[in-house]
Amino acid sequence: MINNRKAQLAGLASSLLAVTLLAGCESQTRQDTSTRADTVENVAWQTRDLAGEWAYPLDSERWLSVGEASGIRLSDGADTLDHHPVAAEYLDQRGGLFVSFDSANGRLLFYRVDDAALSFQPVTQPAPINDPVEGLCLYRDADQDLYLFVLSELHRADQYRVREDGPELSLQPVRSLPIPPESAGCAVDDRSGRFYVAEAGVGVWGYDADPEAAIERTPVAMATPFGVLAGGPVALSAAPGRLLVLAGDRLQLRTGDTRDIALDGAEAPETLSVRWSHDRAQVAILDDSTGFYRSAELAAPTPSAEPVERLPAVAPLVETAPVPNAGDAADDPAVWVNASDPGASRVLGTNKRQGLHVYDLNGRERQSLPVGRVNNVDVRYGVDYRGQVADVAVASNRTRNSLSLFAIERDSGTVVPVVELATDLPEIYGLCLYQPGPDRLYAFANDKSGRYVQYRLDLTEDHWGGEAVREFSLDSQPEGCVADDDRQRLFVGEEGYGIWVLDAEPDGDDRLTLVDAVGERLHDDVEGLSLYAGDYLVASSQGNNSYVVYDAKPPFAPVGVFRIGANHGAMIDGASETDGLTVVASDLGGPWSDGLLVVQDGRNVLPADTQNFKLVPWRAVRDTLGLPAHDGPALPGQGG
Repeated sequence: MINNRKAQLAGLASSLLAVTLLAGCESQTRQDTSTRADTVENVAWQTRDLAGEWAYPLDSERWLSVGEASGIRLSDGADTLDHHPVAAEYLDQRGGLFVSFDSANGRLLFYRVDDAALSFQPVTQPAPINDPVEGLCLYRDADQDLYLFVLSELHRADQYRVREDGPELSLQPVRSLPIPPESAGCAVDDRSGRFYVAEAGVGVWGYDADPEAAIERTPVAMATPFGVLAGGPVALSAAPGRLLVLAGDRLQLRTGDTRDIALDGAEAPETLSVRWSHDRAQVAILDDSTGFYRSAELAAPTPSAEPVERLPAVAPLVETAPVPNAGDAADDPAVWVNASDPGASRVLGTNKRQGLHVYDLNGRERQSLPVGRVNNVDVRYGVDYRGQVADVAVASNRTRNSLSLFAIERDSGTVVPVVELATDLPEIYGLCLYQPGPDRLYAFANDKSGRYVQYRLDLTEDHWGGEAVREFSLDSQPEGCVADDDRQRLFVGEEGYGIWVLDAEPDGDDRLTLVDAVGERLHDDVEGLSLYAGDYLVASSQGNNSYVVYDAKPPFAPVGVFRIGANHGAMIDGASETDGLTVVASDLGGPWSDGLLVVQDGRNVLPADTQNFKLVPWRAVRDTLGLPAHDGPALPGQGG
């Protein structure tokens, strides 16, 4: 299972550089030193003659074992109760559902133990797993969704959602995570949502198992001399609040404290299987030097801790086509409401690597306008364009530090680029529109220094232009903003500090009033802001993948926080690291009859793809937070 010592040392050297660069490594090393056991605990080990390379204790009498040569075997320690001759590797389970890997045919094996019989559950897969598999482990999250991680020798962990449709099982690819070379096994703590990977000879690394989480690794326990794992990790097992590491000539049980447990003569411990209960761990370790197992029962109480609470979730009904550019590309949406045919309304989405995309309410792309690196976009209604009444969209364009002005043809919904309005902002960023009356239209644009400029837009016939009429500043970087046209208020987001409100009129007071500061409820970065009619202010709280709703009237009291989770039935993932968002209260028909929330999705998974936008019925948000229904139409005030 583990390559020679020279390869281990090479892996150790390459990983040590990564260790020094990872946040929290220094403090973790200090923690390892401070919790290192002064003595090694001894337990009563038993020797067992069991088939296979992995053996799981089902209870005090029965054992389930798997091996490439021995197959899957159910025994009571002396007699074989059931046997399936298949080349099976690896073993993990959740709630009586077991998974192994058929190395001869390159497929996963799911099965359950029913008293004295093994029954296999079929799995529908789009294709066999062709990569060389190096391990696997299961994870059940707080929403009771089941996931499978499959480790590849190509330094990748592929995460799948296991769909449990009655007796049938199927897999949905979710995402892939980079893992170190020489990865020797994995385990997941369902309570904390930590995915652990053992790098042979180097240490144990931790990742966030949530499919929507950032792909970052942190050191958990390192091999000597940089940590306290003697000989480096060989195998892992985890349970809520507990991690068991097989390393060298001992086990390390990591709970609130760290305990080292001697293996009592095992010369080449290689695999680890654990049956966890609330305060015990029944352990089975294969000694490769003898071919026999060592088994013991350990005291392993769960550390006392508050249960993990998750924010209430709403699900998207539609997602747009992904943008064509990789990386951080999609940013901010706006909705144009077709007053004569609401179902033909459009979602405008910025692509800060290319231009503006236009989608219908089914998420299909209708237009792609390569006008430059547009960042934020907003929409207003009723302007003059070539002798007709049209609507307008304005976007901040980072290619030219300009405002890109578009006409929206009311009969077709076609978005037409009209003109670029130059600004003196050296690094234009966010934008929103303000329309306090039919003949007055303004754009607020900011740059990363915190500077805001208010522009009066003159949109008559085909001679569109504008001029700067006001300036003010925030202390640090802003982006999202939204104007309440009826109350002449402007809400602005200061990414690292909070949300402010001030007068939106060009001759208005520049004094800022704090709506909410970054803290336990609102997490930085504060990104998109939008208004649901004049009722609610909605903010994307990027730091914890959530959305905060406030009363849109003073004192701007918070009314709820939610997240956007996956819609597994529609194969649509949730939303994470949202930049821009928009919400409209108009009746767009069907599921959008109470309005529509559109958010940018910073990590598009299920399966992994480039960024896109998620469409959520406002009714779902309203019901989740217990908000009253809106009474009356509303068009403007979208924001960005």
